[in-house]
Amino acid sequence: MGNSHYEAQNSEADSGPRLRFTLLAYDGDSNAKAGMKGLVASVHKQDAKSKALSIQSWADETDAYTTGDSSSAVMRVGTVVAYVAGVHVTKPADLQKFAKLQVERIKTAAGGKNPDA
Repeated sequence: MGNSHYEAQNSEADSGPRLRFTLLAYDGDSNAKAGMKGLVASVHKQDAKSKALSIQSWADETDAYTTGDSSSAVMRVGTVVAYVAGVHVTKPADLQKFAKLQVERIKTAAGGKNPDA
């Protein structure tokens, strides 16, 4: 399994929305499905206040949730599992935009093209 993680660094005074993107690449669909299942269980266990959220990400599988002041989505696209976590991201439409962007970038890269925005 390979992984990549990105989170922009904000100042202590910045209380605006923050996003963290994590990608996990597996060697097959069944391993990616198992990896997603484990990640989803871990994320939900960390925050018992999480409530299911319905978004359209165009991924093979999506699990999205909100805690009120933050929203996150775990998505599987083939053998890649993406985790998008948004602090102060309270609107489902905003999470959906970032989730869809991540799915599009994964599909572009899987097609052998540069996913640069």
